[in-house]
Amino acid sequence: NATFNGHNLELKGAIQAEQLKLAKGGTPARKTVGFDFELDHDLLKRAGTLHRGEARIGSAKAELTGTYRTEGNGTVVQMKLNAPSMAVAQLVEILPALDVVLPRGSSLDGGTLEANVTVEGPTDMLVSNGSLALKKTRLVGFDLGSRMNTIARLTGIKMSPDTDFDNLSADVHAAPDG
Repeated sequence: NATFNGHNLELKGAIQAEQLKLAKGGTPARKTVGFDFELDHDLLKRAGTLHRGEARIGSAKAELTGTYRTEGNGTVVQMKLNAPSMAVAQLVEILPALDVVLPRGSSLDGGTLEANVTVEGPTDMLVSNGSLALKKTRLVGFDLGSRMNTIARLTGIKMSPDTDFDNLSADVHAAPDG
């Protein structure tokens, strides 16, 4: 749906992507990814605002909002991704598209992923900052304790064929320089 008043374009729409690939080394996602959006684009300023962007992978949802502007032949963005509680069971289907590879013979079971990330800069030199947290998730078929046998014996960690994560979180930073 689009409206135009001479210099401002308002767009509302929905996109469905099948076999989406998001990383150079990735393989197509096994689940359809949806994106509903509302944005305003000023043709004179060559800039716009994404007022609402909702990415969906099954029942897992994330919100994307922010601004963008064209500079020369490129685009500069300032975006924020907020995903307060995405079901891991839905996200595993998109891991191959992101080139995320789990240990051989393992799989993720249960839990949620929380993400709060900002992405800024020219699209060919993006800088990302934020936090990620994996909660109440089990890595089935991967025994971390046996890989750290000495530490497990010293600390009393019980051996199990699986690895449970109550809260695995990290602050993240990614930039062209690393």
